[in-house]
Amino acid sequence: MSVQKSISVNKEFLTKDLGLVQVSNTTMFRKKDFFVLSPSVQNIHNRFDIREININKYNPEIHNGYLLIRFKVRFLFAQLDSFLQKMLREDLIVLSNVLTLHWKFNIVETPFLHVINQKNKNKNTSLKNRPRSS
Repeated sequence: MSVQKSISVNKEFLTKDLGLVQVSNTTMFRKKDFFVLSPSVQNIHNRFDIREININKYNPEIHNGYLLIRFKVRFLFAQLDSFLQKMLREDLIVLSNVLTLHWKFNIVETPFLHVINQKNKNKNTSLKNRPRSS
């Protein structure tokens, strides 16, 4: 699947059904005091990343924050505060030739559905799972 198609998977659900507005061409979506990070994971390795520049725009004092991963035909979600505290720590940032600092993750489906940090495989968390309803 091309990157452009991957980015668009279930985006209509976010914008039309939930009424969220995408911020530029990012994984950030907003509506009033809601702040949603929504990466799309459509690759065979189940990989995604979260950029520090995007998470820095989240303010837990004024936003209700959520992580809503568009994982193939499902949605995986978590409160952004708890995910941030556990999985978006400074010591887990990946340094690469990409200009922005970021965290890299894999979604693992066995023995249960969870997300692991690529830099430290011992850092993982489960997410709530909901199939996309038609």
